[in-house]
Amino acid sequence: MGLTTKIEHHITINQSRNLSVKGRAIVTNSLLLSRIWHVARVTIIPARWIQDINKLVTSFVFSFYPRPSLNFACRPRKEGGLGLINVHDQILALHNIYLDRLLSNKHPNPLTGVINVLVRLYTGYNSILPFLMAPQVYARSLAAIPHLAHLSKLLQRLPPIDISEHWTPRMTRYIPLVRATQPAHPTSTPIAYDRKAVIQDLVPYSFLHGRYEDIYTLTPRKNRSLWTALVQGDYEWNPNISEQFDPVYTPKDREGPPWFTVKELGHWTIKHTSLQRIRGIPQHTSVSVYMAKPRFLRQCWIQANPKKYMLPSTRIPMSPAPAIMMSNSQWKLFWRLPLPHK
Repeated sequence: MGLTTKIEHHITINQSRNLSVKGRAIVTNSLLLSRIWHVARVTIIPARWIQDINKLVTSFVFSFYPRPSLNFACRPRKEGGLGLINVHDQILALHNIYLDRLLSNKHPNPLTGVINVLVRLYTGYNSILPFLMAPQVYARSLAAIPHLAHLSKLLQRLPPIDISEHWTPRMTRYIPLVRATQPAHPTSTPIAYDRKAVIQDLVPYSFLHGRYEDIYTLTPRKNRSLWTALVQGDYEWNPNISEQFDPVYTPKDREGPPWFTVKELGHWTIKHTSLQRIRGIPQHTSVSVYMAKPRFLRQCWIQANPKKYMLPSTRIPMSPAPAIMMSNSQWKLFWRLPLPHK
């Protein structure tokens, strides 16, 4: 018996019970959808199957017409929703554990090393930083492996990693150029260059001195259009990176492995604002992204995109004026009719 068949079987059993809409939502979270999570944590579930599950959930929870949006039902109860678990968001959030293992290495797992090697192999760099900072750029390169493609979708939903002022050239050399450079003016013409390239592809890195080479003597062979735009001032480097090109810049550490530790990502956090106020002040909770639990991520995603989880605005039907619907002869006949009181 397949998983979908089991869910349909339990829906049939619970439909015979006299449950309210709230009760059906509780049953859906605790009995029906809970059968999916242990599979979704280790397996990539097709989007078509998720749509089928959403249809089953909608038909079970809302046995009336017209039915409200399923996304609105996923809002917390304090905001008028039912607290249903969004299947698509939960499946993405469950894989955040792999980012935690990949970065913190608190719970060693054989799969962590495989993910690390595959990411570096398919991106072409000896670091996972390019993938973490620009997942949308490498999404096509990782599409051959569904699990890595799923991680790419998760990273695109998470807050981006900002460039820290504490990063040294040993780490910043792996920052993608799409994150390291930006137009100097809003009206600057976009430049065509390799979006997968990182800083060390444009500015060579000296392993001996632990810093970048002299940029004033460079004649790059690739991405010359971007280099020309940087020289002419149409594009500019991120301020935390431009100071590392200074000839008098001295790196803080010249030794160490080419990878990075989780300490360098201490500023990568995700925030959630609670509805509960203390003395009229909203309470903000900040958690490291790789340590965030699935429930916390789902709540943050609801706050980040409120329009998606709101009820659609009511549309008052606009009836045409009678003068437009009736012809002149009909109007003449109307005014010739006898009055009701005669």
